[in-house]
Parts: sequence; C-alpha cells; structure tokens
Amino acid sequence: MYPQFKSLVVAGHGNGNHPSDEHYLALDRYLQSVSPNYSCATLEAAPSIRTIITREVHAHSEQVIILPLLFSAGKHVLEDIVGSNDTSWKSQFLAEGILCEADLVPLGEIDEFFEIWIERLGVIVSTLVRS
Repeated sequence: MYPQFKSLVVAGHGNGNHPSDEHYLALDRYLQSVSPNYSCATLEAAPSIRTIITREVHAHSEQVIILPLLFSAGKHVLEDIVGSNDTSWKSQFLAEGILCEADLVPLGEIDEFFEIWIERLGVIVSTLVRS
C-alpha cells in the first residue's frame, strides 16, 4: 500500500496529564522493538513529534508515513498533522528534509477497528445492564 515509505509514525492524541498517556509511550517502545523505523507520537503528550522528528533525522530517514490513531479525520488530522501551517507535523518533517505523507483514513473509518470498538462497547453495556 505504501511501497516507498521508510518510516511509520502512528499519531495519537494524548492528554499530557492523564494516566492513559503511558500507553503511547508503551506503544512507541513496542513499535521500536518491531522496527527502528516505527514510532508513535502524540499531539499533547509524550512522545512528542519533536522527539520523533529528531529520531528520524538521526536515522537519516528520507520519508515517513503518518497513520492517525484517531477516531475521525477532523481538525487534528487536517490541520495539526497535515496542515499547511509551519507547525503541522508534515511541515516540520519537510523542514528537516524528510518527505511526509499521511494516511487520512483514521481508525474510526476502518471497518475492522470499528467492529472491535463496537464489540468492546457491547461488553461494557452488557456489564452495566447486569449491574
């Protein structure tokens, strides 16, 4: 699907002040164990996009693909990740000489992921109904 990409960056939201932010760090460690070319960055927590860009520069990456780990392709995807402003992730990669593409189909629009979420929601609802 992406024959030319050298590195993958999974884009999460994060909060910056929530225990679940640790999951993004764990995901980054896991992705790095699979391949040094795979990373996770967040919009509002750690690892930050600057951390990942620095990692990619040191690895001499030529191109990255960003995969949004988000439910929809809203403002964060269209402006913060691939927007034309200087602070977008794409612009920051380009400023470092790294080509950047993004998969604009977020997880919420992929049937298999949506089915997982619906299944999990069903478990939670059935637990609440029994309570």
